Amino acid sequence: MKRYVTTIEYNRGLSGRYLLLASIIALCALGIATIGLYQPGSPLQLSRADHFLIQGNVDRALELYQQEVEAGWTTYQRRVAHERMASVLSLEKNKERAAAEEWESLAQLTTSDGSNPARYWTNAATHYVIDGTVPERAARAFTMAAKSSASEEESASLALLAGQQWVRSGSTDEAERVWVHISNQYPSHRSDALSSLGKLSLGLGHTEEALTWFEDAVDAARNEAQRLNGKMGVQMSLERLGNLDEAIAELNETGLSEALRDVRTQKMLERGEKLQMQ
Repeated sequence: MKRYVTTIEYNRGLSGRYLLLASIIALCALGIATIGLYQPGSPLQLSRADHFLIQGNVDRALELYQQEVEAGWTTYQRRVAHERMASVLSLEKNKERAAAEEWESLAQLTTSDGSNPARYWTNAATHYVIDGTVPERAARAFTMAAKSSASEEESASLALLAGQQWVRSGSTDEAERVWVHISNQYPSHRSDALSSLGKLSLGLGHTEEALTWFEDAVDAARNEAQRLNGKMGVQMSLERLGNLDEAIAELNETGLSEALRDVRTQKMLERGEKLQMQ
């Protein structure tokens, strides 16, 4: 017996086919989206990198972070990946130079987009100091950190550190220029800068010049620590000039304990006797 398909049955069958087709399309779209999320630059890559890091696979985590740095879909993603990469390297043994370079690169990237990179420059400088092989790069990083800082106090402190690294690199003229600038521009750190100039002069054998710097440092001191630092410099300079009585008098005015003053006085006298015997 011939059976005719009703309109209702036909529509049901048609609806089922459309539903199946829609399901297939949805699954394909989900697969494409999933594949896309696992591509370099996708937001999911950061989570994958974090997962590998937690599992202890540092090399794989760094590889994925690097991919995000280079191909992240947004500036925010790239910056986050860059910062995590730098942070991981900062904790790795014997990776100080690589960590410094990552922080420096991040600071340069941040500068270009108008953000404040002082923290990144400071991290770069710190790791260059720990590495110890390129003090001139540490000095430049501290200088950039000082220029980027919104705090005058912090800027002066960072600039003082830059001067120390210039000395380590052998660029004493640059160190002197930095410290003279600090002494003129930052009253609260004028004494610190003058003492640094005094130590530099002592190291170069310019003892009389050093004595002048240290005396100025004492006059400019704004707290006991600065005064003590300057006084000790005056005492060392006078001793090297052969003025032991004056050096001992300066030492007695430093505020050091009597026991410590006695030890230092005895050492000065011993050094004086050796010089007389030569």
